Amino acid sequence: MADLDRFTRTGGFRFDAAGLLRRSAREHFSSVVSSAHAQMRPPGGTVQDSVDGYYQSTRVRTWFGAVHELDNRNRLFPLYNLPAVRAAFAIGSRARRLEALPFELIRGTCPELLTFPFASSGWPRSLVAGEPDADRYPTAPDPQPWTAPSWRHQRAVRRSLTAWRSAPRSRSEERSLEDVDQKIPVLREFLDLGPSHELYRYLDHDATMWAVANLGELHSSARRSLHDAVTAAMWLSGAEEREKF
Repeated sequence: MADLDRFTRTGGFRFDAAGLLRRSAREHFSSVVSSAHAQMRPPGGTVQDSVDGYYQSTRVRTWFGAVHELDNRNRLFPLYNLPAVRAAFAIGSRARRLEALPFELIRGTCPELLTFPFASSGWPRSLVAGEPDADRYPTAPDPQPWTAPSWRHQRAVRRSLTAWRSAPRSRSEERSLEDVDQKIPVLREFLDLGPSHELYRYLDHDATMWAVANLGELHSSARRSLHDAVTAAMWLSGAEEREKF
């Protein structure tokens, strides 16, 4: 848990990838995340339980929590419902990481689907090793439990997030860079509120303005951080009311 706390406080989860937060704000949010990790670890549980629990309760909700709550006709990601999540944590971190729950659910409903490589390159090898027809299943190496990277690796990651971007890795990233010149004045309009604005109690004004000016050269994670800052600025200034987005 001490390794996980250090990993969090040194930016290991890629929060604030653009380096916009003031030090006091960054320390506050790191403390909130570390506290959440501690709360997620069940009695007798592992550090992997803390990491997985935080992912379920925070990161997954960030991505599609509101969509899941508002869309009452289409049920998204059914294995994220509460009984399934409880079952996944009840079987322990090793079985959960080996995908034992989805394997058994599919075997109990339509075993033939187990032979299709739906995710990644196959099922973890140790999961199917004892099966009488193990050779039918596509397999992949077992996932490794979470371990904190070395401080050298963490420092390299932090540098890469705020460094100049590399070549786009996908068509969607290419498209996001096509209209950078048009985006910059729009972002500047929302963020150039002056150093005394409430937003800059939490963000560093100069760092934010620098990121806006260099938007096209930022790593994708840093660009996302900048867009997060714009969202906060719009909310604080009441812009969403004026523009009727």
